[in-house]
Amino acid sequence: MFVFKFKIKFCEVRMRGVCKLLLAAIMLSFLSCEEVEEARVLAIEKIHAPLSNNVMFPSFKEDTEGKIWMTWMTEYPDSAALQFAYWQDSIWWDVKTLRRGDNWFINWADFPSIFAHSNGSLVTYALMQAAPDLYAYDISLSVSWDKGNSWINGTVPHKDQTDTEHGFVSFFEYNQQKTGLVWLDGRNYAKSDPRDQKMVLRFATLDQLGHIDDSKELDEMVCSCCQTDAVEIEGGAIVVYRDRTEEEIRDISFVKLEGEEWSEPQKLSNDNWQIGGCPVNGPAIDADGGIIAAAWFTAANGQAKVKMAISEDNAESFGDPIIIDENKPIGRVDIKLVEGEIWVSWIGYKKGDAFVRLARYSLEGQLIDLQDVAAVQTERSTGFPRMAYAEKLVILGWTTENNDHSNLDLYKITF
Repeated sequence: MFVFKFKIKFCEVRMRGVCKLLLAAIMLSFLSCEEVEEARVLAIEKIHAPLSNNVMFPSFKEDTEGKIWMTWMTEYPDSAALQFAYWQDSIWWDVKTLRRGDNWFINWADFPSIFAHSNGSLVTYALMQAAPDLYAYDISLSVSWDKGNSWINGTVPHKDQTDTEHGFVSFFEYNQQKTGLVWLDGRNYAKSDPRDQKMVLRFATLDQLGHIDDSKELDEMVCSCCQTDAVEIEGGAIVVYRDRTEEEIRDISFVKLEGEEWSEPQKLSNDNWQIGGCPVNGPAIDADGGIIAAAWFTAANGQAKVKMAISEDNAESFGDPIIIDENKPIGRVDIKLVEGEIWVSWIGYKKGDAFVRLARYSLEGQLIDLQDVAAVQTERSTGFPRMAYAEKLVILGWTTENNDHSNLDLYKITF
């Protein structure tokens, strides 16, 4: 640095004009180096799955120790199993069967997610058939207070006891002792008046003793089979979901928890997508500090798009939607905030072929990079690609079909 200053002073005396050009070039090179550092180069590597054959629908969640937990379903001729493992130090550990049953509802869109609380507890769920009707099933929670060594199964968060649909669960940290959960609840479909038969969004908390409390309806009419998502934010949490109006407008809304009070539903974006049935294509959300980012799929006006909106003020407001893909994408989005960047995954097309795509944006919404992770099938059996992030590592995975057997396609992304 001393030599650098000396040369500048010398130039100012002897070669002032030339030195200005040299200084500008040096400063530009410094800026270029910073830009290269910001645009991280990703290493994308396919990794082995813990088990193979008839395994499907992976879901991930990172914990405070740097582990990435994964649940998945395995189908047998007469039953199904919910299994789990965690990734750490480049290997899957503790590959175990959490529970198994012969009366489960298995669905490509409504599959178990896993949540890791900062107090060390883990929560996941299975869907149990409650009646012969295909869409009459209950949420059955599984809770571990010893990091997956043992599990308590069977807690049901809804108490309506109707033979209707209950599913699409999302979890978040409610406080140091409780886990919050939201789900789509079909109890009103048991009512006799068709005008009252509406899917609702409900919330409850689960404490360390397995007790359900704080049950509350958050939205009285929502889309019937799109995934929900939730994340903790400063002072509370935020939940995103596909809403529904009497006019069949099915745009993305959110509700915000501040302390112990929930806000009224608010539109995330006015896409005005009018559709007479559920598109089975829910939103995703993530947060880091006061920055919150949400991604979703819409086909308003017959134009399929993947979009994203960013809040820089803890969800007091969201910026204008950013179009991520308008080349007739399939959707099935996920989103993660990764060390000052926003990563969005979805299924889209490039030159007519379908890929799981990964876009990286700055926190201000500027595109940094777009990569195609792998070619993918667009059938329902592929499910929904999901991500988790921990310690300079992102795991991204989905289901693939090979020779009439389903397997997990899992990728490790490092930088």
